[in-house]
Amino acid sequence: MSIAWYRCESCSGCPCRSQCCRAKDSEYPKELCLQKIFGEKRAETTQRITSKRGIHLRLCRFIQVEGEFALLKNDFGFRRFLTRGRANIRAELFPLAVAFDLKKLWMK
Repeated sequence: MSIAWYRCESCSGCPCRSQCCRAKDSEYPKELCLQKIFGEKRAETTQRITSKRGIHLRLCRFIQVEGEFALLKNDFGFRRFLTRGRANIRAELFPLAVAFDLKKLWMK
């Protein structure tokens, strides 16, 4: 993986400095770090999701997952997680999943 560094020589006296650079020190110039592998990965990903298998997987995801989340939002009034972290979100999502499954079972 190659990284390209770009650095402005001097930002002093530049009228666009407040929009361009967030550094508080006026002597500190603008600096960019670009990974050259990004373009390759993006092309690879685009090729993968536009293949027949990728289109099929995206369609299946739309059908399977989105419906359940829509029901959680609409029927249960769930809008957002109240905690952060993977373990906390799992603990918060578990009762919702159980309630969803029980409702599904009761409807049958």
